[in-house]
Amino acid sequence: MMVGTDVGGYSIESVLGRGAMGVVYVARQRSPERKVALKLIHPAFAGDETFLIALTSDTEGGDFCYLTDFGVSMWTASSAATITATGRMVGTADYVAPEQIESSSIDGRADLYSLGCVLYECLAGRPPFAGRSPPATLYAHLHEEAAAPSAVRPGLPPVVDAVVARALRKTPQERYGSCRELTQDLRAALAGSTGTTKTSPRAPVSRRPPTAAPRRRRAAWIAAATVLILAAAGFAFAELRGQTTRQEGSSPSAAPPRLIREGVQVTASNTAPSSHDASGNIVTYVPANVVDGDVQTAWRTAGDGRGEWVTLIFENPIEVVRIGLIPGYAKTDPQTGANRFLQDRIITSVRYQISGFPPVTQTFRPVPVPQFVELRATTSLITVKILGTSKPGGLDYTAISEIYVYGYRQ
Repeated sequence: MMVGTDVGGYSIESVLGRGAMGVVYVARQRSPERKVALKLIHPAFAGDETFLIALTSDTEGGDFCYLTDFGVSMWTASSAATITATGRMVGTADYVAPEQIESSSIDGRADLYSLGCVLYECLAGRPPFAGRSPPATLYAHLHEEAAAPSAVRPGLPPVVDAVVARALRKTPQERYGSCRELTQDLRAALAGSTGTTKTSPRAPVSRRPPTAAPRRRRAAWIAAATVLILAAAGFAFAELRGQTTRQEGSSPSAAPPRLIREGVQVTASNTAPSSHDASGNIVTYVPANVVDGDVQTAWRTAGDGRGEWVTLIFENPIEVVRIGLIPGYAKTDPQTGANRFLQDRIITSVRYQISGFPPVTQTFRPVPVPQFVELRATTSLITVKILGTSKPGGLDYTAISEIYVYGYRQ
């Protein structure tokens, strides 16, 4: 038992958690005086080269220990989380980067986004999009800006908000170029300086393999192989007592396309009758549910849905840029925990039909998150026709939780 002993300048006070690779302790660092989370790697791995790829020398010639082993959550098809084509996704909804959700090109900047989410939680006491269902949280990572930490926890200096906002940029190139750069800006912000926070693009994080640390120091370093500096920052931040609005009617040259929701009517070829949830509340499946902004409401029709359609009618012509939808009923019953997305049929493909333009077909992965295609047209009416669905998972219905149209009002 290590409690009550000193390791590498840290006085171990209690056990915080155990895992297959080691034990995490609450420890006190003497200089500077602070509490930290100290992970000691199991002695069986002390000679393992994989664990020694975590110790190196930094670019300034000093010793460097990589912060690793945050842990992952394997979300399988039995949960209300996302899955990949192979049936599972590695990641946790509260901390996952937008490009991971969309299966885009992923590099170290996705880790910087996740680190920004952890930093947000250290400052505000909760993740950026806490309190939502997993599908709603994933949608927020893709399309919403998190509230400023100072708005959640008054007393934080506003310059800290700027550091967090940059770490959580949706576009990887607009984030920090390295963890060190983020740390420097955060320290400057907490010290009252403006730091280097800005919006210019950054180069991808280097994946150059580290060089081995001197053998004579490995045994000592391995004992304190991952002192969780971020957790220590969390202890310090606990002592501390927005979003750019895009204008309506903007043109492509003036602003990014916006999500069109207001002034949209929806009709459908067929609609399932209303039902009751586990609490006895009436649940409706009207077509308007696909544009209400709530992923837990849906339009639903009985059976496999092949050939059924939903039509969006806009009060004014829309210059459409892209369109997408959630290919099922992205709802978890609050009483029973039943995953409606997996119980219903999942849409595998649809066709977008616009008068005067060639139809566009989209295929879907079996995940309860928005999936998009580019669609360039100016129109007041879009029909979404279902081409195929999966087999039922217990309930023989086909549903669409939300349809998303991005573009410009004319």
